[in-house]
Amino acid sequence: KQWYQRRVVMVTSKRVVMVTSKRVVMVTSKRVVMVTSKRVVMVTSKRVVMVTSKRVVMVTCKRVVMVTRKRVVMVTSKRVVMVTSKKVVMVTSKILVMVTSKRVVMV
Repeated sequence: KQWYQRRVVMVTSKRVVMVTSKRVVMVTSKRVVMVTSKRVVMVTSKRVVMVTSKRVVMVTCKRVVMVTRKRVVMVTSKRVVMVTSKKVVMVTSKILVMVTSKRVVMV
């Protein structure tokens, strides 16, 4: 089993595409995209995005955002925000704010 039997590589002036039994990788001048059976990862100069069946994660130089079925979490250098169907929580260096349907808590 040599490597060329298990891998197909296509090279053009704009992109390189590699196909194996487990993944597909595409490389252009602006981005790299990897597709497997479990996830899709896209890397550009500004962000990294990962998509799975359970979550989507985006990483930039300023923030990290995670989206699942139940919650959205955003992390920056100044604050962390979590949003669910029942509550919103924001944490900074000075204050913690939690908002639910029944109360608002500021600590």
